[in-house]
Amino acid sequence: MGKLVSKKIAKSLVNDIPSSKAYDYAPLYHGTSVEAVKILFETGSLASSRFFNFSGNHPVYSGYLFFAPNCLALAKHPIRDKLCPELSRPSSIRHAESYAGIHQKEEYFFDIFGREFVGEINSSTILAGSVSRKTIEAEGFDFTKADEIGWRNVLRRAEELKGVLIGVNNKFLNKFKLEESVEGNKEVKVYAPEGVSIDYIGFVQPLGDLESKRLHEIIKSL
Repeated sequence: MGKLVSKKIAKSLVNDIPSSKAYDYAPLYHGTSVEAVKILFETGSLASSRFFNFSGNHPVYSGYLFFAPNCLALAKHPIRDKLCPELSRPSSIRHAESYAGIHQKEEYFFDIFGREFVGEINSSTILAGSVSRKTIEAEGFDFTKADEIGWRNVLRRAEELKGVLIGVNNKFLNKFKLEESVEGNKEVKVYAPEGVSIDYIGFVQPLGDLESKRLHEIIKSL
């Protein structure tokens, strides 16, 4: 991992509304959380999930990062024909944004409970109402912090979280090998156990007002 990023570089990357050119030229999109961007600015690297407080057998936990492909920008890449027959750029962005929202919500609930969810308990099932508080408590989750905030307020805040969208630049394609992922043509995986240097990041877009506020606070603290 590297060193603290300058405030100037961080400001140049964060755009609440990136230009259409930024979207067009980014070959890959990565949906993530404010916490991941904080690590990016503090260390100079976009960390793989092995740096976070989660574990499991999925490749995401063993040094891989996942990206939604921008097929228009991958025109000359050998993996394009495998990924892109039916995938449009808007659907690719939606896939990355969807993951960003999930990841941000999971980070929020981790902060509330101090541990990761297990089994059928996750941010999606909680917010959909298919998993009750009673079920969560039965798994040993401590509601002390949630009750201080108010459980309804916790749920309301989680609903508002949308995460962060990151676009990489073309230099990324020369540095990392793109592999097909378990999600088929919706995404690719990249083995990056030491993370992805900020040199390969094209833009950082907060997808909600809460994320925008937090990112700008992080930049001020650099």
